[in-house]
Amino acid sequence: MQFDPQSRRLLAVSRDRTWSLHLKGADARFTLEACSGGPHPVHSRIVWSCAWTHDSLCFATGSRDGKLALWAEDSGKEPVEPVGRWGPAGEPLHFPNQSVTAVAFAPRLVDGGYFCAIGLEAGTIDFYAFKGLRSERLLHLPQGAAHHLSVRRLAFRPQGGAPEELQLCSGGADSLLRIYRLIFANSTIKD
Repeated sequence: MQFDPQSRRLLAVSRDRTWSLHLKGADARFTLEACSGGPHPVHSRIVWSCAWTHDSLCFATGSRDGKLALWAEDSGKEPVEPVGRWGPAGEPLHFPNQSVTAVAFAPRLVDGGYFCAIGLEAGTIDFYAFKGLRSERLLHLPQGAAHHLSVRRLAFRPQGGAPEELQLCSGGADSLLRIYRLIFANSTIKD
């Protein structure tokens, strides 16, 4: 589960291969706004992880089926049961023979796009940039450089550091906690 950065919505993912989005009302109670499902679901296995972008405009869901899906709200669209105005923002990323076990977005745009860390069951971490409907892998941390077992949690430091720097914390099933300092120079990333 994860609250959006504005604390207006609560996103939950589930073993039943779905996500649900709850909207905070004026009385501070949350009501169901949207949920995935229908005849053509994006995920075919348990959904392990979710994360919001820093601006609360998009969220990602990661699943045992090796897919990471980015979801966005289309305010001009008529709500459709059960997903409301939410829909996939492009094609899901596929990680063959892997489970997506953790996901986190950077606390700000990087080079005009969303910057995302994706943890996998094999203990690796991939870093992607999302710009519009396009995605690009920028960096891959192999097993050992990241974790020896499944990546369980990822979290970016909310603020601080130099403008060209981000810090990411990762926790794994190998009982390791790692902190990475990522430095961006001329739209490339160095670890």
